Parts: sequence; structure tokens; C-alpha cells
Amino acid sequence: MPDAGTVRLAGVSNVDAEQILPAREVPGDRLVSVQNRYSPAVRDGGAELRLRAEPGLAFLPC
Repeated sequence: MPDAGTVRLAGVSNVDAEQILPAREVPGDRLVSVQNRYSPAVRDGGAELRLRAEPGLAFLPC
């Protein structure tokens, strides 16, 4: 198994807008998602929600 122990895809959580793009430096295109607090009651993640769209990252609200 040559791929054993290899991370294929990665995500980040609890990041602010300034951390999203630099976070891609390590995994590159393997960074596929951002998970932050966002709901009808908590709108803190609005900037992150908009910014993650530029590189095509999925947004996972929690």
C-alpha cells in the first residue's frame, strides 16, 4: 500500500479570514474545507464564508 498513512484531503476549523489562504500553503489543493461557527443565531463567520468561495473550499457550519 504505497498510500498508507497519506492524508488525501484536509480541512481547517475555527480560523479567521486572514488564516484561510495562508493555511493552503501546507496542503495546497488538498485543503478542501473550512469549518466555523455560523447559524441563524451566530453570524460571526460571514467573512470566512465569503472568502472560502474564492479558492473553492467547502464551508461546514457548526
